[in-house]
Amino acid sequence: MKKKLVIEELIIDDTFINYCLQKNIDDFNYWQVFQEVNPDEAVTIAEAKEMVLALIAATSHNNQTEKNNFSIVRKGWFGVKRFLPYAALIAGILLVSYFAYISFSGKNQSLTVAKNEVKGKVSFLTINREMKTIVLKDGSKVTLDAGSQLTVADNFGKLSRDVYLDGEAVFDVTHNANLPFIVHTAFYNVKVLGTLFNVKAYKNEKRSETSLLRGKVVIILKDNKRISLTPNNKVVFTIDENHNTNSENKAEVAADSVITIKPISINKTDNSVIETAWTQGRLEINNESFEQFKGRLERWYDVKITLTDEEVASYNFTATFEGEPIDKVLQALQYSYHFNYKIDGKNITISK
Repeated sequence: MKKKLVIEELIIDDTFINYCLQKNIDDFNYWQVFQEVNPDEAVTIAEAKEMVLALIAATSHNNQTEKNNFSIVRKGWFGVKRFLPYAALIAGILLVSYFAYISFSGKNQSLTVAKNEVKGKVSFLTINREMKTIVLKDGSKVTLDAGSQLTVADNFGKLSRDVYLDGEAVFDVTHNANLPFIVHTAFYNVKVLGTLFNVKAYKNEKRSETSLLRGKVVIILKDNKRISLTPNNKVVFTIDENHNTNSENKAEVAADSVITIKPISINKTDNSVIETAWTQGRLEINNESFEQFKGRLERWYDVKITLTDEEVASYNFTATFEGEPIDKVLQALQYSYHFNYKIDGKNITISK
């Protein structure tokens, strides 16, 4: 089940405070993208942001403007008296954060400068258990999942908007009718003008998919074969094991062993989109075999998993995990099928 945001937790979360102060570009971009993907959390986020700014104003008496700002938001403060027991602790945290921000702001790049820093051929990497959000020069936002790499083309934003992805990412693309945004993967290209979509295309995995949440995308395959995708749908590729990933032009790699277009998956409990659940720290397994989600577990927990039995590898599961350690995940999966596992440091062996 998706964990709903709680104001008390948000206002003492360092990343959320940074978002409110526009202090850290990664934290700012994370919460911006989070709101795009989770519009139902907008009211909670707005109230928490108002609280953070009110508390910062309350801790600073340097000028009348700050006092006036506090008076404007006081009604919201007194409307949530249940937070008063936390006020001293929160104010202390925010006071430290605020003055750190004041002392650092002269050295820190603004969001606009940070956007303009993305130029030339640059690669952004995420290691296992890491997620990162990048704002490109045109204002497009890219959130990378663990174990992913995004490379920006030399002429990005000038003659073209080409990026190269190995892994998984959510793209929120700024509209530009004259300059299409193209995501190159090892199996196909995704061409868009302005939209919100998720691409999962790890070169070492047999399954790849592109899910569209907003706008329109065109999937370009070998021999210029094209598939148009409409919102709330996804195209799933089962990659031919004999595909040549060493080809110089990786966009020409055959990816049409099996092509399926289907609706995106919705968590019936909270109506959230399963394909982008990873951006919220949730591991969603939706009618997938061990073989299909093994790589996700490896990236999620920074482990190496060996499946020693083909029957076990074909076991299908549906489950949601949020914050559980790997041993608890495996124990939960055992309720669906019997299998054995052995954990030796970062190496996990799963057998019948």
